[in-house]
Amino acid sequence: MKKILCTSYGIIPIVIFIISLSLPYLLNEKDKKDLLTTHPIESMIFKLDSEAKDISLVQKIHKKYDIKGNDIVSEMYVNANTDEKIELFEQLEELIDRNILIGNKKNFLKYIGNVKDFEDIIVSFDNVQDIKEYILNINGQKITCLWDVETSKILSIEINGDGDLTIDKDKQETLKEFISYLNLDVLEDWNMNGNSIQSNKACLLAKSEELEDSEVKYLIIIPTS
Repeated sequence: MKKILCTSYGIIPIVIFIISLSLPYLLNEKDKKDLLTTHPIESMIFKLDSEAKDISLVQKIHKKYDIKGNDIVSEMYVNANTDEKIELFEQLEELIDRNILIGNKKNFLKYIGNVKDFEDIIVSFDNVQDIKEYILNINGQKITCLWDVETSKILSIEINGDGDLTIDKDKQETLKEFISYLNLDVLEDWNMNGNSIQSNKACLLAKSEELEDSEVKYLIIIPTS
């Protein structure tokens, strides 16, 4: 019995020593897991002004970026049909006509005539089924568009690389025109705030940026935090 007790007493310090070595690793793994875990944000729809609540596009944008509502995301990688491709290029043309984008319209007319010239990926979200994401590869540029099927409006655009298309650098006029293009200028409280334009009624802001040391430019409208 004494021998067993002695053996046990000998093992206990070893176990404690092993635990003491392992504990920092276990805590680091827990911290890493916490950092990598998506923390859901509260839906802001209940904060919207009554005027903004009546605009379906406002609610769609909130649902699109509501992580809590997007716990389950369904992705479908399919080719867009010809009508969708033509409509998407027509929307890009409208953005050029409005001086939101700077580009060569003749080149875009050429692509409309041959809509197979670009690769497209549609990502469909469970709670916002008619918002789709397209990735277009045109003349060395990767152009990513978030597109609302119901209104045919482009909700965001990211341009990676130099080529036929870029975003106007006059941010104030670009953002005001972008809000008008989305038909959200019916809300009269849009105000410039630094490099963005914001509506308190809709709890939305639009911004245009060119990432430093990068060829990435983007224009986007998102919920305010």
